Amino acid sequence: MALTNCTECNHQISSSAETCPNCGVRRHAAPSVEKRHPVLNVIGAIVFVIVVFVVLVKLGSKSGNQATAPQPKPNFEVVDRLSDDNCTHLDDYCIRIHCTYRNAGNAAGRMRVRAKAFSDKRGQFADYYSDLYLEPGEQQRMTFNVPEATLEDTNIKYQCLVDTP
Repeated sequence: MALTNCTECNHQISSSAETCPNCGVRRHAAPSVEKRHPVLNVIGAIVFVIVVFVVLVKLGSKSGNQATAPQPKPNFEVVDRLSDDNCTHLDDYCIRIHCTYRNAGNAAGRMRVRAKAFSDKRGQFADYYSDLYLEPGEQQRMTFNVPEATLEDTNIKYQCLVDTP
C-alpha cells in the first residue's frame, strides 16, 4: 500500500483511501484510461480511411458527370437538295441550287451553310454561303443563284454543305 498526500491538507494518506481521515475531503480518483488492443486501433483507422475514400469517390463522380455531360449545341444537317434553271433570263443562263437544312441538335444556333457547283468542263466553278439560324427541330430551305453556269457546262453537279464550327 502506497502513501500519497491529501490535496487539501497535505496529510499523508493511503492511496486506497476514498477520503482523507484528517480533513474528510474526498480523494479524486485519477481518470481511468482504457487501453485498447493495437489491432483494434489499426482496424478502426483502416475503416476510417475506406469511408473517406468512398465519400471522395462519390463526390468526384458527381462532379465528373456534370463536367462530361453533353452540352446543348446545334447540329445542322442537309435533308434535301435540288436544282433548277428558273433564274435564266433571255440569254443569261443561270441555275438555282435549293438546299434544305435542319437543326437536329438540342440547342438553337447559327451555322454557315453553303452550296458548291461543279461541271465536267471547269470543275468547281461556284461556292456560295450564308449564315443560317435555326431552333432545334426547325428546318429551312435556302436558295443559291449561280449565274456563273453556262450552257457549255455539261453534267453540272452540286453539293449542299454545313461548315463545321
